[in-house]
Amino acid sequence: MISLPPCPHCSSGFTYLDGERFVCPACGHEWQAAADPGEEDAGRVVRDAVGSVLADGDTVTVIKDLKVKGGRPTSSSAASTSTSTPLPKGDERKAQTLNEKSLEFSKRQLEREESRVKQEKAEAEAKERAQRCEQAQAYVRNLQAGGRATRLMLTEKDVPPAKA
Repeated sequence: MISLPPCPHCSSGFTYLDGERFVCPACGHEWQAAADPGEEDAGRVVRDAVGSVLADGDTVTVIKDLKVKGGRPTSSSAASTSTSTPLPKGDERKAQTLNEKSLEFSKRQLEREESRVKQEKAEAEAKERAQRCEQAQAYVRNLQAGGRATRLMLTEKDVPPAKA
């Protein structure tokens, strides 16, 4: 029986040979069946940005802060990395529009809440004034009927201004 190598991606041992390729049913990864493991690396050629062939041990400098026309500006620190990808201009505008709409919605909700609180406060004050007015009217009726005067607590806002 032939010993098949495990999958290089998920290390599953359930690989099978399909023609000249190994296939992993667990993750779906396919790779060339090489007689010698070193053969895969032997045919691989790595080149730099200019096109020069790189060999093992060559020193490579990676520059992260390249200015790309139409891209978002990057930070000046070469050591910083970002996992976010720049949005295309249309998507950026959509995101900005969505943020603006969200802010407008929040502002309207806050204004509605403030308006509701003011209305509730005004209604409570009107109810309190009506109760005080009823108390004053009952006091006056009691006096007119010859009843005994009882102490009534009136505030300045309940008493109408005197006519001159």
